[in-house]
Amino acid sequence: MKIVQIAAFLAVVLVIVGFVAYSYYEIENSNGQVDVSINSSNTSSNYSAKSLNITITAIDLRSSNYSLWTNYSTGSVHIDLLDYITPHKYSFGNISLIEGDYTMIRLNITSATAVVNETPVHINLNRKYAEVAGNFDIPARTTTYFNLEFLLDGNFNMTSDTFNPDIQVLNL
Repeated sequence: MKIVQIAAFLAVVLVIVGFVAYSYYEIENSNGQVDVSINSSNTSSNYSAKSLNITITAIDLRSSNYSLWTNYSTGSVHIDLLDYITPHKYSFGNISLIEGDYTMIRLNITSATAVVNETPVHINLNRKYAEVAGNFDIPARTTTYFNLEFLLDGNFNMTSDTFNPDIQVLNL
């Protein structure tokens, strides 16, 4: 009789462990990967900046139901946009997302500086983010690559020390 009880208990435990393992497997395998990289447009402006440094702290992706934002913390990544003129790019690496449709990618920017004539200059940001809207499908078990380009011409003004962080998606 005791052997039957132990066998029944082990059967219940195995069923529970199997259910948990299957649920974990399904959740993990319904995720897609997103590889986000950035670069900047070739600029024809005649400004004298030797660098345009920005600090990015997070990447946000908004799902198509407008209520769910996925936030990926990058830490405080300091990037000189002039070092990443097309075709050079900076990659944040893979971000795991629930499969589905996303409508916006937003980079949170906390600061900007430039170096002009060997002097650091604080650059005012017109807004604390750069974003691009679209229809971004993230399939499960696949890596989707997004290359976001900062548009410098007309957006980086050394006369007023301002930067309007506009981006576009280069390739999907």
